[in-house]
Amino acid sequence: MGSPNIENAVDKILEEKDGDLLTNTVISFYNYSFLIGVMGYNVKGDVWKRVMTSNIDNTKDYYELVQYNGELFLVSCKDPNRMIKAYERHNK
Repeated sequence: MGSPNIENAVDKILEEKDGDLLTNTVISFYNYSFLIGVMGYNVKGDVWKRVMTSNIDNTKDYYELVQYNGELFLVSCKDPNRMIKAYERHNK
């Protein structure tokens, strides 16, 4: 009972899905009344879990997506001088 709380709704989905982050989130409010009123928040989105650095395989190269001068690049975590252009806009 009590008032619905958005924070509790978000915490609930993160706990249910064992996640740390929520993106592409849609939060909707519902209010049903039939003899007894029920109201709350419905939360949907993509749930993500952070990777621990101890889980990273050092034999492989990992890349971080960065924006530099308005362009996106994949930058090697082992060698920051190694960059791959990740996105190229094509004008028609």
